[in-house]
Amino acid sequence: MSTYIAHALRELVARRAKHRCEYCQSQEIILGMPFEVEHVVPEVVGGSSQETNLALACPRCNRYKGSLVQAVDDDTGESTPLFHPR
Repeated sequence: MSTYIAHALRELVARRAKHRCEYCQSQEIILGMPFEVEHVVPEVVGGSSQETNLALACPRCNRYKGSLVQAVDDDTGESTPLFHPR
């Protein structure tokens, strides 16, 4: 279950990101919909709902990342951390 994120905190995250997805840099205005505030380190693996662990993400990037924090590198076959937007 996700923690409720207050409107003021959502606005802070969106302004900090300049209303762009912090992963792919798409603009909210171009896609015509509000983006989602997501946990960089997901709550299910111990991530907090503090401003420093929140990122603005377009729906596609948020769904693609899901609760992952690492993935297998296709070139090396090794597990590597996913991109951290800050």
